[in-house]
Amino acid sequence: EGKADQPKMHGDLRGLWIVRNNLEEVLFSRRFPSVELRVKALPGAYVCIPSDSELVRLFKTQAIDDEGPHITEFNSWPMIYVHRHGAFFLAIPAGPLLNSDCVNNPCIAAALLMLEDVSSLIIPYAPLYKNIHFAELNVFLSSALPFGKMLESNSTLLKAYTKHSYLHTEPLLQKCPSWRPHTFKGRQQLDLTIRESIVCVQYDHPLVADTWMVSGSVLCRAELEGLPEVTAFVVPPASPDINFISVDPCVQAELNPTHTNKYVFVPPLDPFNLCTYGVGQMNKIPLRGFYQMKEISPNVVKILVQLKLDGDINNQFEYCVMHIPFKGRGLISTVQMSPTAGSVALDPSHTMLVWNIGQKFTGRNLEVALPAEISFNGETSTAPLLSSATLGWLSPSAVAATESAILEEQRNDPFCREENTYVKLYFKLVGSSLSGLTMDTKRISLFPNARVKIGIENEIYSSSYTIWNSLGQVKSAVQPYPGK
Repeated sequence: EGKADQPKMHGDLRGLWIVRNNLEEVLFSRRFPSVELRVKALPGAYVCIPSDSELVRLFKTQAIDDEGPHITEFNSWPMIYVHRHGAFFLAIPAGPLLNSDCVNNPCIAAALLMLEDVSSLIIPYAPLYKNIHFAELNVFLSSALPFGKMLESNSTLLKAYTKHSYLHTEPLLQKCPSWRPHTFKGRQQLDLTIRESIVCVQYDHPLVADTWMVSGSVLCRAELEGLPEVTAFVVPPASPDINFISVDPCVQAELNPTHTNKYVFVPPLDPFNLCTYGVGQMNKIPLRGFYQMKEISPNVVKILVQLKLDGDINNQFEYCVMHIPFKGRGLISTVQMSPTAGSVALDPSHTMLVWNIGQKFTGRNLEVALPAEISFNGETSTAPLLSSATLGWLSPSAVAATESAILEEQRNDPFCREENTYVKLYFKLVGSSLSGLTMDTKRISLFPNARVKIGIENEIYSSSYTIWNSLGQVKSAVQPYPGK
């Protein structure tokens, strides 16, 4: 039988299961007989799926108790599972495990996407999980996975389609896209935000050069009635180069972003990234930092932290917070400090200072500084680093940025001892751009024509911003010689 006669199985699932943490109880099971019929038509020996109890028994011998995802083999068929919210989520896709290239296997990718969305859907019911809780899941699968073939896994879109679909509101002559399942009613507005993130490591070392990398995206939020077609123009800067441009699938495919700056699209209802891009080598960074820590005695150190904002950057922060850890020195007993801006707090573990710089650099020449003398008592801490309960004096955005760094700073790095240390900076600047990429507001148009309020914003945020102690050793990557 030729390949053209074989059934296409991409995105099909043979079954989906939810198993409690103890691997003894099957909380939910859904099989798709129509998919099994198509699997039987595939070349090779057919292997049926065993009963739920037997399947769990086989899975119990291979389960790994972490979040995953994981892929294991079941009679030459892949079994994908993730561990979320006190349960294991399993799926067997309708495609054999032919080789080790799992990343490019569409069956595995579709199964993993479905498992992630199913696990997110039932978060409110964790960890008790009663039978009545899975009624909503059955309704969801009837729309997202009819007859085992995956159509759409976004639960928000499916719920919106059920309640507010075009069929229930107004007749439309044109076909509505799957990412816009219902109409919007209200004041029309189109917001475009150019968000750029920077990864930066500063050494202040004669033998190690500072490094940084910038990437960005254009976030679009379109509250528009009907099925509008939006045309927008991105204006790239003359320098640096904008590269690695990718666009959202809603953008018309015939428009190649590498050849044109024109974007024509029917926007989804939810905010989305219209495009993402990389930025070529830049000659400047938004914040230049300097950090020195010197040991006065075994239990006393002096530090000096200085930050200078680039003159071309708008002096307006949503938040700007610095973490100053002291690893391997015991608990902080006393701190004598005189910051030129903001306030300094001691985290609950008594091993780190948190400097909340504020929303503006108020010092002369856009500079701020923190000189301090810190004493330690040599004892070790059992308290966790920085918790949200201690961050009430920060803004919600700053709390989110600070909490995202907790796990990284809880790791015990054996290299960071004595004067081998660094500080971490978390900030978000508004009204500024590193690349200079902009949107041409005068050329933004809608079809059919409508009066719409258009907003354009710029922001820069730190993805990772590290400043090493210039008096200690540093960790850095070594560039290989050409040809090596």
